[in-house]
Amino acid sequence: MSELEGRLLNAAATLIMVLDLQGRILVWNRACSEVTEYAHDEVLGRCPWDLLAIPEDIEGAKKAFHRLLAGEPGPHVEGYIVTKSGRRRWITWSHDLTRRRDGAVESVVAVGIDRTDAKQAEEALRTSEERYRLLFERNVAGVFRSTLDGHLLDCNDAFARG
Repeated sequence: MSELEGRLLNAAATLIMVLDLQGRILVWNRACSEVTEYAHDEVLGRCPWDLLAIPEDIEGAKKAFHRLLAGEPGPHVEGYIVTKSGRRRWITWSHDLTRRRDGAVESVVAVGIDRTDAKQAEEALRTSEERYRLLFERNVAGVFRSTLDGHLLDCNDAFARG
């Protein structure tokens, strides 16, 4: 890899790794190190599923890797990884194959986006909406929502009975 390629790779805010045909890590950029807490030297030659996969996902990750090598569709994967310190991060991965001039697969490029904060915000919003809905529906007092001009949009059972 040239110096320019290395600088571009490490300047990227996305996680970028390159795997050989056995799934061993060949390239690991700075964003990978920052998110996973694993230094470049700790991961080279190791398989990402041995380092990052949650235990129940290890076999699935291996199978997905082999399906990708076989040319099956489905290059996008979303799920948790486990960092060196044991924290879980939600990553959306895209994969592609690099090929030699003769068309043979040479390596797998994996590009990931850490969506942990967005995932937590989505879950918090969903929880808040569920709480609101329960409060609205189970309230013994009549509760309703309407437009400014008085058209009823929604009401709970207590309001409908009253």
